[in-house]
Order: sequence, then C-alpha cells, then structure tokens
Amino acid sequence: MLKVTYGNIDQSRERTLDHISTQRATNPNFRVIDIGGVAGGGWTAGVADMIVDIQSKDSDGSLALDICNHHDWHRLLDLVDKQGMYDYAICSHTLEDIYDPVMALKWLPKIARAGIITMPSIRTELCRLTPQSPGLGFIHHRWLFDQKDGEMLIVPKL
Repeated sequence: MLKVTYGNIDQSRERTLDHISTQRATNPNFRVIDIGGVAGGGWTAGVADMIVDIQSKDSDGSLALDICNHHDWHRLLDLVDKQGMYDYAICSHTLEDIYDPVMALKWLPKIARAGIITMPSIRTELCRLTPQSPGLGFIHHRWLFDQKDGEMLIVPKL
C-alpha cells in the first residue's frame, strides 16, 4: 500500500528512527537495511544492519553495489537467502538520483518485508531553491515523483 506524507527531511528521518526504535523495543532482532545510505549522509549508520551504496566498501555492515544493475542485486539476494529478509528497508533520497528507479522499486520487496522510501516532493523540484539557482529544484535529480489514486508516478525531470 502506498502512503504519501509530506514533511521536511528532518521530520522524515525522526519518524523513521522512532519507528525503528519502537520495533526494536518489542523485537531486538528487528533488522534494517539502507539502500543508498552512504550518499545520503550516513544518517542511518546507528540503526542500519546493512548499508548498500555504490560508494560503500564491502564489509560486515555494508555492500558496494550499483542498484541499477541486475547482477549486483543478485549479490544482495544471495545474502538475504543466507541471513533472511530484512524487516525494514530505508531508501532515502536515492531514487531521484539514479538512472533506473523502477529497477530498485522492483527489487526492494524481495529483500525487506516493509520500509520507507523518501524523496523530495514534486513541489520542491518545480521551484527555484535560491535566486541564484540555474534551474528548478536540484540539478542532479533525474526524476520527479508523486502519487495519484494510490499509484506512484515517476516522471523524467527534463
């Protein structure tokens, strides 16, 4: 089910961290994976059991992989086959940056039972952030996201 809420990044992160804390209070084995966590500033480092990012280095708590590459997702699926699905996935400010967000959206339910996906609102992307901005929104974002009638809309940002 798609649930859309609006708020700033700090509010979203606080709600997410509160949710994880609540879940872990009743289930200390509640496992969290962050898709795109390194580029997002690493704000989940204290709660994520696994951080997946192209800028990561492979270690016990992180995997370096390209979430736009099918073969890389298979590495993650192998890990899930060995250790079980994650309880919660976080994909924060990642999908708007990559060249194939649909691929990531298709794979996320295969690695986690629930989760949160956050991105800048379409309103943010369609306004000038500063008088000095050369264009609308964030120049490095490739996609606009919104929802209509419970369906996610993904539109290229031209």
